[in-house]
Amino acid sequence: MNKLKDKNYIIADFGASNGRVSVGNYSADKGTFTIETVHRFDNSQVLLGGRYYWDILKLFYELKTGIAIAAGKYKEITSIGIDTWGLDFAFIDKNGKIMSNPLTYRDPEKSRRDASKLFKSITEKDFFNLTGCFTTPLAAAFYLEKLASENDWELVNAHKILPLSDLFNYLLTGRFAVEYSRAYNMLLVNCVSKNWENIVIREAGFPEKILPDIIDSGYKIGNISAKVAQELDIKPFSVASVAGHDTASAVAAVPSVSGKYDCAFLSTGTWLVLGAETQNPVLEFDATGHLFTNEGGALKSNFFAKDISGFWIIQRCVHRWQKEEGAKIPWKAIDALFIKEAPFSSIINTQDEVFLKNNENMPAAIISYCRDNKIKAPSSKGQFARCIYESLVLCVKHYFNLLQLYCNVQFLRIHITGGGVNNACFCQWIADALGIEVVAGPVEATTAGNLLMQLKADNEVLSIKEGREICLNSHNIEIYEPVNTGIWEQQYKKYVRFFNLKY
Repeated sequence: MNKLKDKNYIIADFGASNGRVSVGNYSADKGTFTIETVHRFDNSQVLLGGRYYWDILKLFYELKTGIAIAAGKYKEITSIGIDTWGLDFAFIDKNGKIMSNPLTYRDPEKSRRDASKLFKSITEKDFFNLTGCFTTPLAAAFYLEKLASENDWELVNAHKILPLSDLFNYLLTGRFAVEYSRAYNMLLVNCVSKNWENIVIREAGFPEKILPDIIDSGYKIGNISAKVAQELDIKPFSVASVAGHDTASAVAAVPSVSGKYDCAFLSTGTWLVLGAETQNPVLEFDATGHLFTNEGGALKSNFFAKDISGFWIIQRCVHRWQKEEGAKIPWKAIDALFIKEAPFSSIINTQDEVFLKNNENMPAAIISYCRDNKIKAPSSKGQFARCIYESLVLCVKHYFNLLQLYCNVQFLRIHITGGGVNNACFCQWIADALGIEVVAGPVEATTAGNLLMQLKADNEVLSIKEGREICLNSHNIEIYEPVNTGIWEQQYKKYVRFFNLKY
């Protein structure tokens, strides 16, 4: 029997603090893949005139650099897939040009408006029943309403609006389209019909014609344009539609989500995304009070999730320490310090708005918060790290209980992906606190999910289930069983009482 030829796929994954371009090598004979990162780069917000922007031209330059490196090393490329963080978008004018650098979701102007008061003839509950989402000024639907009410120049003159993953697809191919997970993330899609929701668009007050067609993941958008291919000195290849929202790509790769809907997931990074894949949208309106929302997934699937401010707090602490010391601090060094510290000395509410801001001195913000709330303040790097990680685990436990309530499911296990997989102590604490099995891995779930949808577009897999089996075969997965459940249950009760948390 002749051996099938391996195929190479470029994976571009843009995060809110960094990005990478990788190559996935798929062996159909083995039913496995490997992923090699060939280019990494920073992604920093640019402060200009009191507003925070993304340097989109720099990011496109980094994308092209990664493509050139990948094509130079691997020669034959089948396709490329691009995913980015959610929420942000850009306008394109009638000449096909980007109108300005996009504002970031952390720009203060985006969060100053009360989203619940934006609509005149539909209520917040109506909005939830239509879209499956809670109202937030950070989402495109509400920021577009703000721009429309101000007769904003960009909106008035825009030809199209594109979420950032679709913007990069457009810059490579020249085609306007919005992949479903990114369209859903704009809060402009009906959660049942899975098409643009005309009632919401009409209430927001912007012209529907600026919205491109919605396309599904797992299909080919088109080829890289001749101009881009010539610039990079490469052979043109396909641009595949993947789950453009990075969280949706990560969920697509969760190996233990089998269609039985008995497994929750925790995607870990700057944000922690706690959720579960569901057969239908969860339309429990009470869930909006805890900011749970439905999300669009790969192949127009649905997952119900809660965004939790995650490793952002420790990342900002490390950023400050490195600035003060003038030297890079490895994460392994932080991990070695915090496991030596006394447990539960300092517990904070990681979701307090003070920790969501662009704090240039996060350690000082934590100390100030502790003093204001009569909490023992951490003083060393290890104490800060332990405080943050333990507090995050208790926060996850709280929202996990709510997730089970709203989904009406007793989850048997939780699958952790992302950077938290590398922190064995964090994974064990999650198992202990939740009292269920933790399945950890892969670390790079987003890139794996991106690759799986490229395999679907290339007819190498026929379903998401088949892709997840390949993902499971391609990674080492760690299992953590709950051990010290009693102490975590005691601390959780104290945590709920102290911060007056509600169900």
